[in-house]
Amino acid sequence: MDQKVQKYLQESKDRELIKRGLTVRKYFEPDEITKELEKKLTYSESKKKYYELIPCDVTDEEFTKVLQIPYKSRIGNSKLTSIFYYLGGTIVIVGIFGGIIFASSASNMDSFNWQLAFIVWFSSLFLSLTFIGLGRIIELLEELNHN
Repeated sequence: MDQKVQKYLQESKDRELIKRGLTVRKYFEPDEITKELEKKLTYSESKKKYYELIPCDVTDEEFTKVLQIPYKSRIGNSKLTSIFYYLGGTIVIVGIFGGIIFASSASNMDSFNWQLAFIVWFSSLFLSLTFIGLGRIIELLEELNHN
């Protein structure tokens, strides 16, 4: 087999194993770390050392079995994250209709109160973005925890 093809297959295999979390951490002592190496490594606050994720050593047969298992990203699968996203979407929808209803009923039914409508719309938009942002923060924290 051509060396370029073999190298490409090995790199693809390593990326897939790392993506699925089948790794071990190789820690480095402070005197081993150069500026160049430091850019590629991750720092562990708990161990106060830099580390690199090394894919587990698996045979081709084991790797084939790993690939047969469907990979589901853990991101976005949290119930709490989903609740925040749905809540944010619901607030926007309720805010749009609520702004129309309040603006219509607050005036003498002869005119539409645009000021009240915009206040309700922007308030609901701000609140919904806050909930969606919290959901995204939780999602990222879960990803960091997974890695």
